[in-house]
Amino acid sequence: MAKKRKPLFIGIYRKDQWKCCSWCIDNNIKVSLVPRRYNQDDYQVEVSLFGKITKSNVRYSLEDAQMKYWELYCYLHDKYNQDSPHD
Repeated sequence: MAKKRKPLFIGIYRKDQWKCCSWCIDNNIKVSLVPRRYNQDDYQVEVSLFGKITKSNVRYSLEDAQMKYWELYCYLHDKYNQDSPHD
């Protein structure tokens, strides 16, 4: 029998985090969480920036990795999108 998964934690890093994420994906910037193993809550954050992939050396818990995920999307949006100010 399959092990029941914990519900996902979706933290609020910033009010416009979904807009930042959408802009990044539309502009070929992607952030993903890479688990060490299927059954463990040990994640690395991987960034694909214009085709170049970089993986973090730090391992995060699921909640910390998700907050880092949003933080990176917002940071990359602010860095590369000069058209709009953030909230």
